[in-house]
Amino acid sequence: MKIKYTFLFLFIVFLLAFPIFILPRLINIREIVCKSQYGTCPNETTVLLDSANNKSLYHSKKEITAKFKGSLIVESYQTSFKLPNKIEVFVIIKKPFYAVRTKEGLTFLVLKDGFVISKVANSNLPTLEIESNPEVNNRLSEKDLFALRIVSDIFSLYKIHLSKIEGESLYVEIENGTKVIYPLVGDNKVLVGAFRMLFEQLNSDSENFRIEKALNQITIDLRYKNPIIK
Repeated sequence: MKIKYTFLFLFIVFLLAFPIFILPRLINIREIVCKSQYGTCPNETTVLLDSANNKSLYHSKKEITAKFKGSLIVESYQTSFKLPNKIEVFVIIKKPFYAVRTKEGLTFLVLKDGFVISKVANSNLPTLEIESNPEVNNRLSEKDLFALRIVSDIFSLYKIHLSKIEGESLYVEIENGTKVIYPLVGDNKVLVGAFRMLFEQLNSDSENFRIEKALNQITIDLRYKNPIIK
């Protein structure tokens, strides 16, 4: 009788352990489908899943965890197993904050902390033309990131026609043609505030702040202690 209960106990343990510990090691994954909050996953995410395919369910999930843990683009994710041999992955992609474009016309999306997360065809985000060649998963230089913060602040106030870095200066042209030159050091909020104040004054037709030029011919140079309007 005692042996009977022992076998019964071991059988119950086996039934409980089989789907948790044994079955995941027996099922071989043949397909991994990735979706995000935007629809399909970006290529930078799907390539991370290639090494998780054609492995057991257990090792496939372990591989996905390892790859996503080191990813800059993945904020969170969930996996679900679908019979007979498929894993579906739903990924929350981190939201890019900026975009940069190289002189060759390549566009990259950038997180708020300056890390480049993907290459795209185009973007509606505040976009800056830079002299360097960014790489996905690398961080932009402090100079490029400082310029992006200025461009983003201006973008929230005015429509930007172009913005680019040349040497140690940031050149921005807003939609009406007014140009502004920024240094690449200092306080970005103070610099944008100074431009906004001067630009609003130029638009006010004030007798105390008049320049005999059309707005699309004016350049405001903020690289000096005393701004120059020319």
